[in-house]
Amino acid sequence: YCKATKHRGGFYLLYRIHNLHFLVWAAMFDGQSETAIKCCRTISQKLTADVVKAMPAFIDHYSATIWMALIRFGMWEQILKEPVPEDPQLFAAHIAVAHYARGMAYAALGHVGKAEEEEKKFKNALQDPNLPARMLHTNFSYDTKGTCGMLNVAEKMLEGEILYRKGHFVEAFAALREAVKRDDGLNYDEPWGWMQPARHALGALLVEQKQYLEAEQVFEADLKKWPANLWAMKGLHACYQGKGDVEAAEKCSKDLKAVSARADIDVNAACLCANGNAKLEENEAKEACKKCEAESA
Repeated sequence: YCKATKHRGGFYLLYRIHNLHFLVWAAMFDGQSETAIKCCRTISQKLTADVVKAMPAFIDHYSATIWMALIRFGMWEQILKEPVPEDPQLFAAHIAVAHYARGMAYAALGHVGKAEEEEKKFKNALQDPNLPARMLHTNFSYDTKGTCGMLNVAEKMLEGEILYRKGHFVEAFAALREAVKRDDGLNYDEPWGWMQPARHALGALLVEQKQYLEAEQVFEADLKKWPANLWAMKGLHACYQGKGDVEAAEKCSKDLKAVSARADIDVNAACLCANGNAKLEENEAKEACKKCEAESA
């Protein structure tokens, strides 16, 4: 179409970006990191400042797609290397998503102080006067009067992840349950507005704390909403293993192998944020060693 008509902007550009966004969403669910990241880079390449300037209310949030894909695949170091746009008149939603992603990355890497700094920047970005007009299809980027917006989900996700790394598990899981509620409460859209189900993080961290019963319920609910998705099946398999249900674990393992056939990464948990707990312990050990050395000196 572009080659034949030389038409590369306007409504049909937005339509093509929508198709790429849909492909990113599907690839994220399918564990295809290479395809997801490639499509994200294409979106970023096409949505220049001049393009966004034409329709910022409808294009801005699309431009932030890369951050969600990097979170899905646990690319924490890469997140911290990504450039953050500076113009809030054009990129109010993108800036908020960027600080959310950076907060998630720092939390997963065990840098709680830096995660909290990004959370402050994220919350400041939510107050930007340009943000209330931003939308992605049927949902607001941020619902200032309620909780029906993608960044409303992000609020509780980031809060829960940071609380978890601080060892406040009760409060962390309460925040993540609220994130699930907000995720479910988004307006219907194709693809769904929140690109990584909040249940994946809640369930994965519950598994990490050996709360297998609730985690199992979380993953079963996710599979009803998103049938045969490999992330929830990975979480469910971990629950069966943790409970010592050998028969269920073996059956789930076969199903998991089938739905993971196209994945190009090793899916170790329902959410790769679950790997952050080990990082936290490692960092705490390093800090303890530094303290001992200082006292000895």
